[in-house]
Amino acid sequence: MIRQVEAGELSLDDLRESAVSWAAHASHGDTWRLREAIFSEVVRLSKDEKDEEN
Repeated sequence: MIRQVEAGELSLDDLRESAVSWAAHASHGDTWRLREAIFSEVVRLSKDEKDEEN
C-alpha cells in the first residue's frame, strides 16, 4: 500500500484509515514490533506529504 501512495494510486487518508483498521485487528495478537515498523513508515509518508504542501 505504501508503494501505491508513493505512486499516487492511493490517498494518504485511505492508507491511514486502512492502517488504523488493521492495527485494531492486529492488536489482538503479539504484533507490537510489526505494528511499530508499519506505523513508522506511515508517519514518514505523512511528514513527506506535509513537506510537499509547504
